[in-house]
Amino acid sequence: MGLKITKIERKIVPVLGVPVDSTTRARVLGEIETFLEISLKKGRSSSQGRLFIVTPNPEIVSLASEKPPLASILHNASISLPDGIGVVMAQRYLNLQTMRVPGLMHLVSLCSGLWVGLSAFIARDWLFSAGEVVPGRVVFEDLVGVASKKGLRVFLLGGKDGVAAQAAQKLKTGNLKLKIEAESGPVLTQEGKPIKGQEGLEGDIISKIREFEPDMLFVGFGAPKQEYWISRNWDKLGGVRLVMTVGGAFDYISGVVPAVPGWVSSWGLEWLWRLATQPWRVKRIWNAVVVFPWRVFRWKVKKG
Repeated sequence: MGLKITKIERKIVPVLGVPVDSTTRARVLGEIETFLEISLKKGRSSSQGRLFIVTPNPEIVSLASEKPPLASILHNASISLPDGIGVVMAQRYLNLQTMRVPGLMHLVSLCSGLWVGLSAFIARDWLFSAGEVVPGRVVFEDLVGVASKKGLRVFLLGGKDGVAAQAAQKLKTGNLKLKIEAESGPVLTQEGKPIKGQEGLEGDIISKIREFEPDMLFVGFGAPKQEYWISRNWDKLGGVRLVMTVGGAFDYISGVVPAVPGWVSSWGLEWLWRLATQPWRVKRIWNAVVVFPWRVFRWKVKKG
């Protein structure tokens, strides 16, 4: 990433060594809109840089803790949204002052972890007193609304065949003035590189992005492909002002995957909803709901 990445003032609470912002949806949107106003005044040729937004959930944080290249990309982000209640719980838990009782450290840490887990149901004000869950797909929709109001250009990249285009059509229905383009893009390896035979397609997509000159580029290849792809192509994206990873957001916007009810997300039960509607994701859900908390517990015991 040779092109300058815009840095803003942040309150970071690392999780498994991965920087994640402790913030709110309103604060994030305010920071982004302020950046966009300054950027629009200065023009695309300014040296202000580009905003890079990532959306680490428990699965991505766990993966980054094992893969230094991915962790390095997340460290470079302008904003790192806590995308999932598990991440916010981990931040609260790891930031707790725990009494180091000789011989009882594991038990004390386990009890404090159970308390944090229960707080989602019995002490929500305490759990979210420092920061809240900021879902990437919600911020994505918010920013599309901002783009529509300000007359900015939006480009959607990723998803399965045709899904990005379907999502773009749905978004345009609710934002008639929205200037938007969408492409599924090449099939990528886990390292974010096009599979054999699709290198040319990647070049065509980048040319299309540069020709369209979007202000906002939303990349939804899924983690870690999307992070690696952005890192590889950062300097080739022309005058894009903002780049954001959005995972499977296009699936939800297009209606390919049933939208998660608001009350399900607010109570931290999105994993249960996904298990019921997408049972084939059971391994990923296990990693987020079981493996991730175990790793956070071990980190707490080791680091205190």
